[in-house]
Amino acid sequence: GLPAAFPELRIANRGSSGDTTRGVLLRLHEDGIALQPRAVVLLIGTNDLEENAAPEVIASNVALILDALHAHRADLPVLLCRVFPSSAAMRRPRDQIRRINALYDEVARTRPQVTVVDTWSPFADAQGDARREQFPDLLHPNALGYAQWARILRPALRPAGLLTDASARP
Repeated sequence: GLPAAFPELRIANRGSSGDTTRGVLLRLHEDGIALQPRAVVLLIGTNDLEENAAPEVIASNVALILDALHAHRADLPVLLCRVFPSSAAMRRPRDQIRRINALYDEVARTRPQVTVVDTWSPFADAQGDARREQFPDLLHPNALGYAQWARILRPALRPAGLLTDASARP
């Protein structure tokens, strides 16, 4: 996972199987904000699709999460990851994921502390679905997928002041 990719950082992984934006909202204070994070990496939304949530509802919940983080600390850096590609076979069709990601861009546009990280394009095949070599079940990244995600996050973490040139790795 990601903690192993960033040994120089203390990481509290709050991701849980089947989690939704609503679930994050319910436990954000006790499970996230209470830890006094120096930054937040947020990748959420795919499980909402399985529950038939509309992309607009998912993006609205993410906006509420971002607002709560901003209310806690206005300058808290947040890396908002675009939803990974998946597959209609997993009840996560590419057109809905593309819509969520476009809405995430809109949500982030007015929040200077939020940086959108493109975690869709590097993982999408020509049709816009997940690549099996990185997502064997078309939903969860394998070691190869996690390594790619870490390579994508590393340059985004540097401007947030979390990584220095001394801790830079390819």
